[in-house]
Amino acid sequence: MLIGCLALPALASAHARLIASDPQSEQVVQAAPRAVMLTFSEPIENALGTVRVFDGGARRVDGGDTLREGSSVLSTRIAGDLASGTYTVSWRVASADGHPIDGAFVFHVNAPGAQPQGVAGQVTTRPSTAVVRATDVGRFLNLALLITLIGAIAVNLAIFSGRDAEVARRMWYVVAGLGFGLSIVAAATVVLHAAAIAGAGLGEATSGTTLSAVLGTRFGQVRLAQLVLAEVIAIAAVWAPSPAGGAWFTRGIGVLAVGLAVTPGLSGHAGAQGAPAVVADTGHVIAASVWVGGLAAVMLGLALAGDRRRALARTVFPRFSLLALWSVALLLVAGTIGGLIHVGQVSDLWSTTYGKLLLAKVAIAVVLIGIGILNRRVVRRLAERDSPDGLLTRLRRSVLVEFALMAVAVGVTSVLITKPPARAVAAARPVAVSTSGQIGELGVRLVADPGATGQNVVHVYLTRDAVPLTVDEVTVTARPKVRGVGPFRLTATQAEVGHYVTPKLQAPVGGVWTFDVAVRRGEFDLDAVALDVALRSGTS
Repeated sequence: MLIGCLALPALASAHARLIASDPQSEQVVQAAPRAVMLTFSEPIENALGTVRVFDGGARRVDGGDTLREGSSVLSTRIAGDLASGTYTVSWRVASADGHPIDGAFVFHVNAPGAQPQGVAGQVTTRPSTAVVRATDVGRFLNLALLITLIGAIAVNLAIFSGRDAEVARRMWYVVAGLGFGLSIVAAATVVLHAAAIAGAGLGEATSGTTLSAVLGTRFGQVRLAQLVLAEVIAIAAVWAPSPAGGAWFTRGIGVLAVGLAVTPGLSGHAGAQGAPAVVADTGHVIAASVWVGGLAAVMLGLALAGDRRRALARTVFPRFSLLALWSVALLLVAGTIGGLIHVGQVSDLWSTTYGKLLLAKVAIAVVLIGIGILNRRVVRRLAERDSPDGLLTRLRRSVLVEFALMAVAVGVTSVLITKPPARAVAAARPVAVSTSGQIGELGVRLVADPGATGQNVVHVYLTRDAVPLTVDEVTVTARPKVRGVGPFRLTATQAEVGHYVTPKLQAPVGGVWTFDVAVRRGEFDLDAVALDVALRSGTS
């Protein structure tokens, strides 16, 4: 599978989504509820999460507490009795993969109020643009530093330590700097994550209560572990060049690096998917780090070699070329596993945002592999004693192109890991809803596709004695139970015998809709039937 050629980790599972509520979206209840309950498609984190209820004047009517009723169920109590009218439920939580999700819907007590659409636009809280942009930058830096750190450790242990003790000593100080840098970025991402979930500013997010709540989530705990591992690696790397830093000591740093490679999967999508996805994601991180981060470490190490650069390059590049080859093989295996898990069908690659980003990564990876093949040929010639003097310069220029492409790939990956995978998106797509009725001897089946708020195509199927029947005209009048919306009159056109299709119906609200299907045969023979269909709200 082509997806196996990806150069950076991309395993993911679904983001949670609201699948049920009590009261339901657009429901008209006769008795005011004492609480509002939300059910999500997968476990969610409720630290810093909120479920709020507002009346038509955007005043809160809930008790202020968001309670966990189960791993995927949250509730909030209603403070006092609710008067007749429309109420807006606004929620913001974090899914199990750590990503903030939010939404809103309305319900009505006795009858819709003056604003049946609710006040979601006035009460929904989201983080500022500055927080969003800072979160994007933090995610990129975290991934780039982690990959470079693990790659530098791998190259120093596998290549430099056995070939140039002075370069290896200097590289351990580079590893220390990368470790300290990663720990700082990891701490920053925890603060930014708190602001993103709470929809707050950085000042509020740095409060003790807020940080404590985030550190109680899986994302916070794993990022804290990442911070600690990075700090320990940095401190150990400072000691590695000393007489106390023997082979066992430096190998211990390698073990810590493997532990560090587990953290992206645990704190993100793969952690919500299960152990197999975490294992595959870890393999992907290690392989990408050895290839991408290792190449950066090789070039830096040669720069630190000074006058010994050319002689060292003759031995280092062939060794790294073999190491990179094994990394690509591991990427193929891990990428194929990820593709089989997260892409349901080929069309999802260009019909979903996840798929398009994945294709972009595939394209970059294919180019990188092609450059790597060309470089491998240059490396073989470089190892020869009579190789031309310009080969090293040529190789250096080619590597700079690789770095540029790798930076783009890291950027694409930092966006990709925030998107629900193609298979999850396909599973979450609304399914068409249908109902049936009779007009005299005619059988009528009505299908609303996708059966949710937004644009819907209405299909009408007519039969007599189970045989498709052609009539002169079919019109559909649609109206929701909510007052003040509609009706919408649609004239259908014939798609085939017995099958009629209306223009797109823009459904502004969910809930139960009545579709009056009128069938005309001849000039004066007009019959109709009223059919009720429940359209899902876009938030459920």
